Amino acid sequence: MEAWSRQNKCVEIVFTSSRIRYDAPLPLPLPDITQVSWLKILGVTLCSRLSVTEQVQNVFASCAQILHALRLLRAHGMCDTGLQTVYQAIVVAKLLYAAGQYFGIAIWRQQKRQKN
Repeated sequence: MEAWSRQNKCVEIVFTSSRIRYDAPLPLPLPDITQVSWLKILGVTLCSRLSVTEQVQNVFASCAQILHALRLLRAHGMCDTGLQTVYQAIVVAKLLYAAGQYFGIAIWRQQKRQKN
C-alpha cells in the first residue's frame, strides 16, 4: 500500500464537525500519506469541516476571471449573443456544478439544528 500511495500522490482528509466535540482523538497520519484540511476532487473543494466556504470562494474567483475575459471580448467586438452563449456555457455551468450536494449539506445541517 505504501508503494501505491507514493505513486498516486495520496492524501488523507478527516471529516469533522466544528460544532460537535469528539472524545476520541483524530487518527494518526499514515506513513507517507499527508493529512490535509481540504482537497479538490473533480473541481469541487471539500473541507474537513464540511464547510462550503472554500468552494464558494473558488467559484466566485473563477467567475470573476471569466467575467473579466468577457469584458475583453466585448471590447474586441464580440457580439452580445456570443457573449451570452459563453456566459451561459461557462459561468452558469460553474455556479450550478455540485450545487445539489451543497444544498444537501445545508438541509442536513438545518435538520440537525431543529432536532437539538
